Amino acid sequence: MFVGTVDVLRLAMKDGLLKTNVPVLFDDLTPGLPRGSRPPMNLDDIAKFSEVLKKSTINARNADISMAEGMPKVVTTNAVTPFAWHPDLLDGILTMSPEARKLVSTKVKAVFKRCIFCNITAPLYQAQDNRVAQATRRASAGSSMDHLFQ
Repeated sequence: MFVGTVDVLRLAMKDGLLKTNVPVLFDDLTPGLPRGSRPPMNLDDIAKFSEVLKKSTINARNADISMAEGMPKVVTTNAVTPFAWHPDLLDGILTMSPEARKLVSTKVKAVFKRCIFCNITAPLYQAQDNRVAQATRRASAGSSMDHLFQ
């Protein structure tokens, strides 16, 4: 399932799509930034939406969202560090000594128990593959709209 915000999952829940083994891809999600007129997520919210092993409930606008256990989640973001993703995750936490990390809050630890951060600095596919994929999508989109111009 491909979504841009956590709140969009409310519709997926209503339609019965939030099931075990159905992965969710959050595209360009930075929970440390305001969500429209709403404040940024807090670390409890992040721990709940990133939980995979257990069932969790996410606080969302107008109605909570129930996530099934065993739902993998992938988040893409333009943030290049955990701190840029959410400022409560402490600047420099990845280079702290193990002793210093033991002293961080349990909420920070909860997020790091559920999240793996990786910084991708090069394309994951070849430029030629990207051009072929774009041409295929454009041809498909064009042919699916042909009936509108007849």
